[in-house]
Amino acid sequence: MLAFLSFFSSWGWLDIIATGLVAVGVAGELWSFLIKIPFNPTAFPALESKKKQIEKWSLVILCVGVFLEVIAVPKNLSEVANLNQQSVWLTQSNLLLAANVEGLRSNNIVLAAELKRPARRITPENKAKFIELLKNCTGKNPVRIFVGSEDKETTTYVAQVRKMLDDAGYGTGKEEGITHVGGDFINEIDDTDIDSDMNLDFYGEPMQDIHLNGCGFIENLKTKSYVLWTASSNICSIPVPAAIDRALQAIDINVTVRAGKYFLKPGEWGIFIPEKF
Repeated sequence: MLAFLSFFSSWGWLDIIATGLVAVGVAGELWSFLIKIPFNPTAFPALESKKKQIEKWSLVILCVGVFLEVIAVPKNLSEVANLNQQSVWLTQSNLLLAANVEGLRSNNIVLAAELKRPARRITPENKAKFIELLKNCTGKNPVRIFVGSEDKETTTYVAQVRKMLDDAGYGTGKEEGITHVGGDFINEIDDTDIDSDMNLDFYGEPMQDIHLNGCGFIENLKTKSYVLWTASSNICSIPVPAAIDRALQAIDINVTVRAGKYFLKPGEWGIFIPEKF
């Protein structure tokens, strides 16, 4: 019995009782309205009297039920407001949970990609080969390195590439020789390979100042000179960017050529190293 009573609060039981009383009162009033007692004051005074008593008590019960319902209304409104607040909170929680799930899904995609593609590294053997290929070249110009968004893998790789260029004679002589630009803003003049390890970036408008012709040569349209080409077998007889590009390709570094004006000045070029993904 106690277990059954505990199903509802005291306010809940008050509301149930009030509703029951209203139902009983309405039923009594309806019965009184529908039942017609024949008018015969000598034979049936008792029936008429009972009908009036039922009608009176039905009205009393109806009034009591309505009064109890009025008492319960503020509590019911308060409970409805609390339920609405809980509904809003649950909705917000679900949205937050959905966002967290989407974030975890994105992290899993990135993690899967990282596991699939190994970290970029300059091995001692590759570094020695790079330096050997370029050791007899003269007129070595400083090669600048630009880096956008960074993670641990990118920071390590950038430092290794910078050290390799310095040891090969292409150091800038200024601080660390690495310019942090905080993002990848270079427009492409070639279809960028998503698996590129780095980019050779040239100042200029794609297809206007810098042109990728049908033979695979990169040409400066203003000076009518090639800045990147691979026709000569002598790596030291071609422009510095081309020599760097060929040496990088020789140690299995995937390079993409691009052009833009965001952090380069007229006539400048450099190596841009993006994040791994």
